[in-house]
Amino acid sequence: MKRERLTGPALHRAATGVEVLDAEKRTLRISFSSDEPYLRSSWFDEPWLEILGHDADEVDMSRIDGGAAPLLWGHNSYSRDAHIGVVEKAWLEGGRGHAEVRLSSRADLDSLWSDIQDGVIRNVSVGYQINERVLVRANSDGPNEYRVTRWQPMELSLVSVPADPSVGVGRNADDNAQRFTITQLEKSMDTTTETPVQTPAAPAASVASADEIRAESAKAERARIVGITDAVRAAKLPDEMAEQLIADGTPIELARAKVLEKLGERPQPKEPTHIGITSDQADKIRSAGEAWMLHRANEKVPQDALNGNPFRGMSMLDMARDSLERAGVRTRGLLAREIAQRAISHSTSDFPIIFQNVMHKTLVAAYTAVPDVWRTFCRVGTLSDFRPHYRYRPGSFGNLATVAENGTYTYGTLPDAEREIITGATKGKLLNLSRQMIINDDLGAFTDAARAMGRGAARTVEADVFTLLAANPTMGDTGALFNATVESTAGGHANLNASGAAPTVAGFDAVRQAMGAHLDVGGNDYVAARPAVWVGPLAHEGQANVVNESQYDIDQSNKTSYYPNKSRGMLRQIVGTPRLTGNIWYVFADPNEEPVIEVAFLDGEQAPYVEMQDGFEVDGVTWKVRLDYAVGAVGWRGGYKVTW
Repeated sequence: MKRERLTGPALHRAATGVEVLDAEKRTLRISFSSDEPYLRSSWFDEPWLEILGHDADEVDMSRIDGGAAPLLWGHNSYSRDAHIGVVEKAWLEGGRGHAEVRLSSRADLDSLWSDIQDGVIRNVSVGYQINERVLVRANSDGPNEYRVTRWQPMELSLVSVPADPSVGVGRNADDNAQRFTITQLEKSMDTTTETPVQTPAAPAASVASADEIRAESAKAERARIVGITDAVRAAKLPDEMAEQLIADGTPIELARAKVLEKLGERPQPKEPTHIGITSDQADKIRSAGEAWMLHRANEKVPQDALNGNPFRGMSMLDMARDSLERAGVRTRGLLAREIAQRAISHSTSDFPIIFQNVMHKTLVAAYTAVPDVWRTFCRVGTLSDFRPHYRYRPGSFGNLATVAENGTYTYGTLPDAEREIITGATKGKLLNLSRQMIINDDLGAFTDAARAMGRGAARTVEADVFTLLAANPTMGDTGALFNATVESTAGGHANLNASGAAPTVAGFDAVRQAMGAHLDVGGNDYVAARPAVWVGPLAHEGQANVVNESQYDIDQSNKTSYYPNKSRGMLRQIVGTPRLTGNIWYVFADPNEEPVIEVAFLDGEQAPYVEMQDGFEVDGVTWKVRLDYAVGAVGWRGGYKVTW
């Protein structure tokens, strides 16, 4: 027995016959499928006769009999308005699929309900996914006949025109062209031995007549498919156009006319077309899954990533099931919790990768969205490992000496460099989330947790920087980072005013003079550090802005042009933070020119990293967020502290 596994898009079949059960509740009983043979065709696969199996083990009713499957108009799953009702229950009986559906009570559907009651709208179509087919008859002069032994109804739709209304069952006239990936199953997967069954021979004339009809139909269909495909490809138009023309049943002459019309609409390229290398199918699937999850999590996703997305409309459990099926794991008969568990823990499934990437991107987005005060006055550095790293500040060469005529040059020396130490550490936390959230499609719980972890990581770095400031650490020269001792004394930094005041014009000017007077290592010349950023409590932020921006000296009672503000525009940025309170404020130079504090990240990775591990002791998933970095004081000449 030849068994094949198929992966491809959802298919449609239409059926006639609608019975009104309850006009007040708008409930209907419908028959949506049968085993009537149907000729499937596309340019990607050979035409074949499809017979849907209706035995209990051939049809997966889990999605359509769960009370949540949609009732659509014309298989349109992308428009909210096209979602017209719900499938309340479904069952198999007498070789057919049956269902009870309830139409929405929306006012815009009143006319549709009237048409249903009047018998104007009577056609129903089922959207379904084929997973496996078995060859039951090979025809040399016509399409082969296959019985679909594994398929899953996904939604039901009301349609206007069925293509084949025979025996109460037809097909939707606007079926999409099918692109299948067909995999012949290994012999070990099917141990059934076929025994020929002796059946009475049919009359020769009847058999010949049926074969002739099949052969002629298949020949004409092949000619139409080949003709449309060749026309579209010759015009270098997208293959999707060929698929749509084939699916619509468009005659070859009309199809060629539409191709010419489309060519007239297409703009001519102004530059030569460049050939690029695209990602493989696995990457495309993962990217599509990430895009859909991020969209559902209210993250910004390009519209192009949503158009035609194969995961559109899927819940997390649907995505988990789909990922397992793609990895070759049979999910029929599995409970929801089993699907969730296997999807997360399965090593070859795309679901863990998609899920982890979504969590990481959501976390990083939240991490970067948090305002970082520390970045305004701290230098960003890099660590190669967790060992102590030294930050050196070499001394200056000194000024050049005058050389007399025919004189000799004298040697200069470089003083010993100042050395500060910065050591990396790991900050992280664990969070456990249950599989119930996957089963309940509670994506918000996961993404909210990721955002919380991202914001927490950002706040951790911020807190460490201000903790270091408050500690006023000892530098390599044995002096505190901020101290009032004169520079000529060992460890003296002259960058602290312990009897200062709230921001004033005079106070700002004093800081400017003090920072500009600092000498370099060795005392050979002035550093001339320029104030750039003010950092202080929120209570003093407003006053600092007034001092920095006022045209006149606010310290004077007579605020006129006679007293211009000599500190106006001294600072490029005023930053207030609740992490500083009381009578204190700082001024820093540009951290890229004269750094005081450095925040260094391992391997330059500034964003936190998230890892997922399947839980064993608890029924859930453990998430670990990790950030490797260091905060250290690397200089003192570019900072000044005022307190009182």
